[in-house]
Order: sequence, then structure tokens, then C-alpha cells
Amino acid sequence: MVADRLGGGLVERGQVALEVHPADDMYLFSRALTATPSLGVMAYFRAGLQIYDTIEQIITWYFGGFDNVEKFCDFACGYGRSTRFLSARMEPSKIWGVEILPEAVEFQGDVLGVHAVQSATDPDDLELAGPFDMVFVSSLFSHLPGRTFSRWLDRLHALLAPRGLLVVSVHDVAILDEAEHGAMPEEGILFVQSTEVAALDTADYGATFVTPAYMQAAIEALADPAATHWRLPQALCFEQDLYLIPKGEPRVTAAPEIGRGCAGAVDHVAFASKRVLSLDGWAACLDAPGARVSLWADGTRLGTVEPSGHRPDVAAHLRSYRPDHLASGWQIDVEVPRALRRRETVLSIYAEGADGAGPGFQLHCAPLGVLCPMPSIGQKAAYELRHLRGVVDKTAKRLHL
Repeated sequence: MVADRLGGGLVERGQVALEVHPADDMYLFSRALTATPSLGVMAYFRAGLQIYDTIEQIITWYFGGFDNVEKFCDFACGYGRSTRFLSARMEPSKIWGVEILPEAVEFQGDVLGVHAVQSATDPDDLELAGPFDMVFVSSLFSHLPGRTFSRWLDRLHALLAPRGLLVVSVHDVAILDEAEHGAMPEEGILFVQSTEVAALDTADYGATFVTPAYMQAAIEALADPAATHWRLPQALCFEQDLYLIPKGEPRVTAAPEIGRGCAGAVDHVAFASKRVLSLDGWAACLDAPGARVSLWADGTRLGTVEPSGHRPDVAAHLRSYRPDHLASGWQIDVEVPRALRRRETVLSIYAEGADGAGPGFQLHCAPLGVLCPMPSIGQKAAYELRHLRGVVDKTAKRLHL
């Protein structure tokens, strides 16, 4: 997956650090949501690549490419879920990774080779020298309480060089589950004391939802007010909104067009018989309408299917009722060639735009023997017995026995 996105040469030459710290909360979170360790690793790297892809698109739009960025700050970057890919694309000496967890700071410096800086709970205590061409803040403002939200926004915006760019992600009110968290207050920010990072105090780091009006007011209140800003709904990992806030006169005037790619999932995967693999799930492109799903086993294409099944739950999840999102369900039965019917054969499933443009979104990557075990002799006998009983039952009904 990483080689497909960044190029196999970078991986083979060791320019992409694939080591994962055992205490990485984002990996542990991915692992907890998936059925096996291999799927947890896939989900972790997939999210990191999604974030990196967003950064790349923004840099291309605003700066004209990585060569025009001399100092980049990845703020609240954890253990480098996306920094590892950025440091393979840029010189690590041009990247500052800032994080509040001491072990993560050490990992960033030792393994990723970037300038690793200890962050702080209070913005007034941050010791970080700018200026930076770009400050990217993924999943921090989606966790800050109101008492530090605007202060952090102002502190990070002040770190920019003239015509630099601050990028922050937030949870918009549109994804707020009022039944779980309560209604949005009139001020436009709701903070819930809940977090997946066990080492952080929930009084300082929880779950935060904001309205566009709240963000507008916070941006207008900056000590050095931005001439303009751009909001990109659901631009980060299909969930968080991005706000792009320049310092002084912006380098560009045209609004960015950030591709979000495809989303999807494999709901069920199992051998229907000793030769046939049966799968179903959903897939949807968030940009141009239309999507397709392709299945591969050790580099051999097994089949392709275009979604058509009724999935109103997916449309609700995506906050979109486009016809193709309502019809985003897919199901396929494929015959696995005899030579590939091995437990160690890696099954990879991708969702991509119907036109094939852009990087595919990996839905699944695991050995066949993990989630869909090869039928044993006993299992084959049981399957054949069930099949025979079904034939007998149908025959009996036809004969009215």
C-alpha cells in the first residue's frame, strides 16, 4: 500500500520509516477497531497516507510544490502517523514535529529524523521558534476546550512567515451526535471530556465540535487578522473540516480543489466453498460520482465490481444523499485460482473512482488464512452435507413430501 502510493523505490531504499511505536495511540486505536493486527497496521498507514495526500495537495496548490517550502511544522503530530511519509518527500531538516507526549517526541527525532520539539498544554508555555512557511495541525482543534481553542489558533498563526499558511482540522457541528453528546451551545463550541489518548487529561483534551460561525469569529479575532480563509468540508479523512488561514496577503486567490478520493469498507469476507470467495461491503467516491472495487490476490486481479446496492446508512454516514452514495453497496463472488489458495496469499481490495483517476483507497489487506480461513477437510465435508441437505429439502418441497 505504501509502495503503491509513494513509489516502491522509496520503500526499498529505506526512505520511508515503517516502524510503529508500541505506545502509538493512533495505531492502538486502529488496532482496536479492526479484527486482526495486519488490518490494524493497514488502517493506521492508510490514515497516515490520507493525511499526507491532503498535505501534498495543499502544498501544490498554495506553494507550487515541496521545493518552495523551507520550513514546515507538523503540530500535534503524535508518533508520526503522517510525518513519516512527509519526511520521505521533504528533507527531514525542513520539518519540525511538535508533540506533547515525550515518548513521541523522542520517536520523531530518533526514527523519523525531524526536528522534534516538546509541546505544552498552555499555548503561552510553547517554546518554538518560527517562522514557518506552513503549520499543519491535524486533530488538535477537534479536541481542545473553549478556554484554549482561540489562544492556540492565535499562537500557531503567529508562527507563520509572511504569506505563510496555517491549516487546522475541526469537527463540524454537522457530525455532532446530539443523542450522545448533547446539543450545541449558542456560542458555537461543544467540548466533551472524552479521549482515546490515555496519557492526556480530559479537561485539556477531549472531543470538540464547532460551528462555521464560531470558526469565522475565531479567525477574525486573530492578533494578525487573515485577509481571507478557506473552509474545506470533510477534507481530512472524510470526517474533519479543514480551515486554511494565510498570514497577510495570500499567495493565491483561487479556492483550493482538494480531492478526497474514495471511502468504503468490507463488511463480510468468507469462502463460500473451497474455490469461491464471497465478499460484500460498500464503496463511494466523494468527488466525481461513481466508484468501483477491485480484488487482488498476490498481485493477480480476481475481479472488479461497481456498487449498486441500496445503502442509505452509508449516505447518512457521508452526510450526502447523492444517488451513487445511496447505491454504494457491492457484492461479489470470485473464484480463487488453485495456485493462490494458500493461507499466506495476501488479499487486497481497493475502492477507486469509476474513471480510475487518483490513488485507490485500500479497503482490505490480509492473508487469506486470517479472516477467511481455508476450509479444512472437516469443513469441506460439513459444507457438502449442508448443500446436500438443501438439495433434499428443495426436492421434498417440490414433491410435497
